[in-house]
Amino acid sequence: MRDFFRRGRVIALSAAASTVVGGAVLLGTGDHGQDVRLLSGVAWFASAKVGQLTLLDGSSAEVAAQVQVGPAGNALEVVQQGANAYAIDQTAGTVRRIDGATFDMTEPQAPIPDARTGLTAIPGPASLYTVDGSRGILADTDPRTLDRRGGLLSLANQLATGAAAVDDAGTLWAIDSTNGSLNRVAGGVRTIRPGVAAPGPGFVAITDGGPVVVDVGGRRAVMIDKSTGRPGATADLDLRPQDTLQVSGSPRSQRLYLVTGRGVLVVCDLAAARCDGVVPLTAGDEYGAAVEASNKLFVPDYTTGQVLIVDLVSNRVLATPTVLSPGGKFQLMTRDGLVFYNDEVSERAGVIQLDGSISQIRKYNPDNPGQGVVTPSPSPGQGTPQRPSSGSSNSPTTQPSPNTPAKPSGPSVPAPPPQNEQHKLVVEPATATVTVNEPITLRVRGAASEPRWEFGDGTQGGGVTTSHKWAASGAFMVTVRAQTPDGKEATASATVNVTAKQTFTLTVAKPSGGTIKGEGVDCPAKTCSVKYEVDTQVTLHATPASTHSAGTWGGACAGASTTCEVVMKGDRDVSYTFTEKDLQMQVVAQNGTVTLNGVACTNKTCTIPVKPRTPVSLSASPSGDIYEFDRWTNGCANTGVSSCTQSWQSGGVITGAFKEGPYTLTVSSTDWGYVTINGVDCTSICRSKRRPNETVELKAVLGNGGTFMGWSGGDCANRGTLCPVTMNGQPKSEYARFQGQGT
Repeated sequence: MRDFFRRGRVIALSAAASTVVGGAVLLGTGDHGQDVRLLSGVAWFASAKVGQLTLLDGSSAEVAAQVQVGPAGNALEVVQQGANAYAIDQTAGTVRRIDGATFDMTEPQAPIPDARTGLTAIPGPASLYTVDGSRGILADTDPRTLDRRGGLLSLANQLATGAAAVDDAGTLWAIDSTNGSLNRVAGGVRTIRPGVAAPGPGFVAITDGGPVVVDVGGRRAVMIDKSTGRPGATADLDLRPQDTLQVSGSPRSQRLYLVTGRGVLVVCDLAAARCDGVVPLTAGDEYGAAVEASNKLFVPDYTTGQVLIVDLVSNRVLATPTVLSPGGKFQLMTRDGLVFYNDEVSERAGVIQLDGSISQIRKYNPDNPGQGVVTPSPSPGQGTPQRPSSGSSNSPTTQPSPNTPAKPSGPSVPAPPPQNEQHKLVVEPATATVTVNEPITLRVRGAASEPRWEFGDGTQGGGVTTSHKWAASGAFMVTVRAQTPDGKEATASATVNVTAKQTFTLTVAKPSGGTIKGEGVDCPAKTCSVKYEVDTQVTLHATPASTHSAGTWGGACAGASTTCEVVMKGDRDVSYTFTEKDLQMQVVAQNGTVTLNGVACTNKTCTIPVKPRTPVSLSASPSGDIYEFDRWTNGCANTGVSSCTQSWQSGGVITGAFKEGPYTLTVSSTDWGYVTINGVDCTSICRSKRRPNETVELKAVLGNGGTFMGWSGGDCANRGTLCPVTMNGQPKSEYARFQGQGT
């Protein structure tokens, strides 16, 4: 085992580093799987037994620094952002910041009053989210001063381990197990996405920088659009009803890892929406979340104290090094090719190599835990850290005392009451009226010792400052009991009125030509008006019917997209106008031309668009002299009128029918004679319409002094003065030639 401290060396962390758990920051208690992504190969670890944080150098497998952050034995966690560490003392309900360059510490702060075992912190690029997972309360905290920015937020009724995570953009995501809603906090603003998962246990993991919800009840993984919070593609999960799960994500690829208590590792390829990678694990009945390094997974087995190293290419276990003997819970942390392990309740820690070899490290000297503890410089953020001698105590006099009372980061504590009221207790709620599940801060004014709170709903709390939220509406008597300086017990009460959760109504105007659906809305078929909790984010989808195409939103939505996001901060009205499609009319024209809405179709079948219920012109004209218009089908009331104006409700076929004839018979003659047509004289040029196949009798008649010379062209050529002509399918022309005497 390496020496617990490397003398004379101080390491400053990269400012780009951050701490995440299993590819995400997982909320709750008892989580021991972490993925610490640092650039410099060093990481902070907590040692609750001695109340210290230790900075380990992974490249040399040695200790770089020790810092005393709290009393020995307090429940202690650490998260990291850039060069800095945040020590979370769950026993005291406080958070303090350790500067990564100087190891200076802030005084303990309590952004969420009366938070204890459920307290944790989640660092983001510009915020430190402080969360009380037991009560589902969140505070947006200044990452440097730890002062609370704004009021407390109700994140969910209760946050279980693994139910929340922060993505690479600093957005916090949390799944509410009571109703399956997904809470999103960005820039201090919370929105709620209802119905993302089934009610019951759920997880949030970060894969490739974006959130994924593991819906245990629905047995699926749901990918979430990190820009909008909208659920996307899903992958089915083969889960059993009694499965216990540990969930983590790959920081650099779209892979999701699930470790079941029955000894199965499931690998999901979210890019392909598949969860069919399965790796059997060795004996053990309690596992931690898998962490990834160099295309390998490291799975902690708490029963045996081993780490199972799984090759992600072949999906098989390569090695099972033992890090704790006997077994017990421990943390796994990884960055690049370095994998750390840490036993929070002892001095044991170390580095696991990719081949399974172990480099053990003592975080502190168990016989003298104060040996090597860093003494910060007198001015916070300046100077060079000093180290005490090996015999110094573990609480340097130049450091803020770990037992310093927490300084609330909310409103300032009121000044002491006048002397004659020193022993009178006064309950001061931040407001007299709150809504269901809205957190409130309460303080007791007066010289109170060990205040004990009763909130009127069967629950209790402690501390001069506390916070609470109620699950039902009503008037609740809040009572505090405390011992006064004269040794007597004093009591004070105040009434807090809890109103029903504020809701707003989304009303969708009934659309024509399509449907609007989303988050309980199904309009016009079922529901066009829905009530939502304040800050709920509703996604509406417009789907046109076959007769319509996409149109435009109106009201609280705008634009031409078929999707709209509405955040319910008040009553909202939404409409959507679908665009009616043109009717596609099939026009059939043979032996003529049909013209619809100015578009001509001649001797063929054409498709011509027209507006529904809009009158347009329709006309027909035959080809040449052979045909004439007969009648319409689906046009001009199916009459024989060759033109009209008409509108249509739906598409269909329009046929303009033409029939043969009548044919034109042209008869002419020269001077010195004439022609009779069926006995009727024609003395010049005569044209007449004749029915198809009609036979006409022509006769050449001589004038005075004239001679018949014969017929020219047509059917009468080479005939005598009498010539029958049959009108058989075409116009005909007959010409009689005469010649006078002496010509």
